[in-house]
Amino acid sequence: MDFFVNFFVLLQTSTTRIFSISIYDLTAHQGAQDSLMGIGLAVTAVFLMPFLVHKKRSLGKALHSKALIEDGMCNITCAYMAATVLIGTLFTALFNWWWLDATAALFLCYFIMNEGREALHEGLAQEKKDE
Repeated sequence: MDFFVNFFVLLQTSTTRIFSISIYDLTAHQGAQDSLMGIGLAVTAVFLMPFLVHKKRSLGKALHSKALIEDGMCNITCAYMAATVLIGTLFTALFNWWWLDATAALFLCYFIMNEGREALHEGLAQEKKDE
């Protein structure tokens, strides 16, 4: 149970940070900073993370490791975060839509919290079943 509670707290902390920074950026009219290194890293993560999800979940099932299976699901969140960064950065650079990055990050907060709640409920239900 500790793993799932810790995972949920980590997601809540990350979401609170992302939410706070997004609200600040919207009120201060600050857009994403673009760099070739950042864009390259985001593109790599968008394509690499789904591959890692598949591999970690397959290995987790083969090893009967719930922790590895759920860790694979963390990579989905990472892929969505990278896509959000990439879209925000590109649209800010191309169209000067400074608000898009922060707005997309707010939607990402909703997704992250839902993933965390789902993982917590599934983990707790599985532990009750195992008892």
